[in-house]
Amino acid sequence: PANIELIETDGSSGFNTGAGIKIFGGCSRGNPQKSFSVFFRSNYGANELEYKLFEAKDIDKFQALVLRNAGNDMTSQGSSHFRDGLMSSLVSDIDIDLQAFRPAVLYLNGEYWGIYNIREKVNEHFIESNSNANSENIDLLEGDGWVIHGTNEKYRELIQYLESNDLSDPLVYAEVENMVDIENYIDYMVAQIYYANTDWPGNNIKFWRERSETGKFRWILYDTDFGFHLNYGGHTDHNTLEFALEPNGPNWPNPSWSTFILRKMVTSDIFVQKFVNRMADLLNTNFDPYNVAKFIDSLSSKIADEIPNQINRWGASEETWEGDLVTLKYFARYRPQYVENHFRNRFGLDELTELTVNVSNVEAGQIKVNRLKPDTYPWSGKYFGNMPVEVTAIPQKGYQF
Repeated sequence: PANIELIETDGSSGFNTGAGIKIFGGCSRGNPQKSFSVFFRSNYGANELEYKLFEAKDIDKFQALVLRNAGNDMTSQGSSHFRDGLMSSLVSDIDIDLQAFRPAVLYLNGEYWGIYNIREKVNEHFIESNSNANSENIDLLEGDGWVIHGTNEKYRELIQYLESNDLSDPLVYAEVENMVDIENYIDYMVAQIYYANTDWPGNNIKFWRERSETGKFRWILYDTDFGFHLNYGGHTDHNTLEFALEPNGPNWPNPSWSTFILRKMVTSDIFVQKFVNRMADLLNTNFDPYNVAKFIDSLSSKIADEIPNQINRWGASEETWEGDLVTLKYFARYRPQYVENHFRNRFGLDELTELTVNVSNVEAGQIKVNRLKPDTYPWSGKYFGNMPVEVTAIPQKGYQF
């Protein structure tokens, strides 16, 4: 049992309530600066926290939170203290289920305890808060279909169907689309591959579906801090595409069960076109080096003044922190060219060529490129030369031509 209070940056008290608290995490439990799970239950105080905690999400009720110590990103191997939050933030506007992120400073019984990341806790309540699904009517699974909440019956049916059928048949692929939210799955895979996350896919993988006739599996992005050139994680040149397609990987981090779905999916030409084009979409936008660098600068500026206090409490040096920021920006600058080559080699693609779209009258409508809707025109992006790109004209409703 504990009491938890949030003090906002203007000095006001955001909330002050009873709660339950316990140590959280896997390998990061070995760090002296622990992570904590915080639970809101009636036997501690209020049965939920009612407070809009994250600016990026319109959610004001929580059953649990995580005060995360940055995981692997707080050691000599990586020490930005926001790596995982960076990777969530970069894709917060696309079709991935992910945890909100907010940096904070923790005082434990009045004693300074350092920089933490406030995160949503990934459980059935997280699913309900971030979707229209009822928490009592979902299947939440991890790993090789291991049950967190609900059952894994539909997942086993999916795996059996993939094992027994040829996805190069468009009818078979269409049936898989009835079981898997394909756009979500592609966005999730593209992000993990770009990030070079090597504590995955045999670890840190969770997915869910609403328990209904039309329920489809969706994947959740979390605990990605082995990525973005963490020293013992995936370096900038890491071929994470082949890593995620390895048929005979070790028990950790990419055993055969963890790469099975993607290996089956890429036998479909329909899927490959969507997969390849989506990576190109995001390399042109979210993962554009200048965009990523802006996120790094923004997030690092939020904690820069606190770094000396963190170091005084737990060690390391400001030079180490600043050096890791350089590492993050190096990854942002050079990762796209490696990803491009990995995709070209795997799928027999031509070099990227520039595509430009324009509208004669911005009031008349817009143009959709694959799944992108540019904000300004003319708009240009680079796409693989021998892969068809879907370009769609979308008229403005009510416009008189």
